[in-house]
Amino acid sequence: MGGVTATSLTTWGISSMAWKGKSKELTTTPITSTSSIQPNTQPQHNPTCEVFKVEGKESQNPKITKINWEEEKVKDTKSNTDNKDFWSSVDTACKGTDKTNKPSYNGRVYVTETGGKWNYSKEDQKEWTSVTKQ
Repeated sequence: MGGVTATSLTTWGISSMAWKGKSKELTTTPITSTSSIQPNTQPQHNPTCEVFKVEGKESQNPKITKINWEEEKVKDTKSNTDNKDFWSSVDTACKGTDKTNKPSYNGRVYVTETGGKWNYSKEDQKEWTSVTKQ
């Protein structure tokens, strides 16, 4: 085995230690990375969810209007009662967390509103042939 030699220069406040023993060979493993880090990268933003209100969906030329759904939710006096499930469905569709039951269509969510009652329908998530108004 080995031993330890300690030297002390107390007047100088200096001490040193030398380890004596078998020299050991260190092995190194190269690290390979498949990801590259790019300097000055911009933070990633989730795509913005666009919500469209469909009026007259049974007609040949339904009116489709882009809405600010978060603003509409704030204005909706029934958002915590009658429309609670609706707003939850829109949020789920926008986040894409349940694409089977609450899908969107190409990042867009289509909804309807009748007499203050909002409705999200899986069947409405499709390509609409209409002039979209904003």
